[in-house]
Amino acid sequence: MFIKASREIEQGNLNVRVNLATNDEWEVLSQCFNNMLDSLVKHQEKLEEKIREATKELHMAYEELKKTEKFRSEFFSNITHDLKTPVTALKGAIDLAARKGQIDQRYLEIIRKNIEKLSKMIKDLLDCAKLESGQMELLKEENDLITVIRDATFLVAPLAQEKQIQIVFEPQKDSIFLSFDYEKIQQVLSNLLTNAIKFSPSGSKVIIRAENLSSKSVVSIEDFGPGIPEEDWHNVFKKFYQASKKAREGIGLGLAICKGIVEAHGGRIWVSKPDHQGIIFHFELPIRGEQGGEVQDPHH
Repeated sequence: MFIKASREIEQGNLNVRVNLATNDEWEVLSQCFNNMLDSLVKHQEKLEEKIREATKELHMAYEELKKTEKFRSEFFSNITHDLKTPVTALKGAIDLAARKGQIDQRYLEIIRKNIEKLSKMIKDLLDCAKLESGQMELLKEENDLITVIRDATFLVAPLAQEKQIQIVFEPQKDSIFLSFDYEKIQQVLSNLLTNAIKFSPSGSKVIIRAENLSSKSVVSIEDFGPGIPEEDWHNVFKKFYQASKKAREGIGLGLAICKGIVEAHGGRIWVSKPDHQGIIFHFELPIRGEQGGEVQDPHH
């Protein structure tokens, strides 16, 4: 009986058992033999489970690696394409000026605008790198949200005037004080307003709203442009996402940076649809609590 069972085990069959009812030491030995086989089966099942888990983890790691490689490829493709445009314009303007032996105001304007584009691209890349590495420092102080909105509106006014777009901002309060990094929130507002103006039809308007809720302040920027399909809302804050390929400008990092800055303040940013054609971008910042600490956002 033991010899037959041993040969079965040798062939890989661990389900074999020895059943002896002799009521002596041979029966005890058979029970020990069966217990040993039960332990081997359990051990084998655990090993198989670990192998399955390791295989799954290896597959996931491989998929992440493929995503990383794809990201790198897309990153360098985007950077190459987007940096090439202003560099080509700069080179063309300089070559023309060199051939004519003088630089007139038109060439200077081309050079100036494209240097500004390059500077913004480089700044966006640096900001994005700082956010992803957790190295972006926030200089949080008690500031007035209404004032920073007015300053951002002033910065984008030339672009709005060029397209004959009216920026409407009628705050319900004269001031909303909370703790935030003035320059970084101004950057968020400028990016959102620039996008709203860029995608709005000439002669339309952009509406800004600011309100205080129980534990947060919410800013909304509404435009009357083509809008964004609802199925793409989850993509708008991803790096290199372009809402419209036709209106491609920059490297698609602006909204990703906005999201990073707002979340670094403990807030959140999202989009919604108005009751007309267009889109609304909202972001919220936590208000400093009564005990001096920041009130936690219930969405986090």
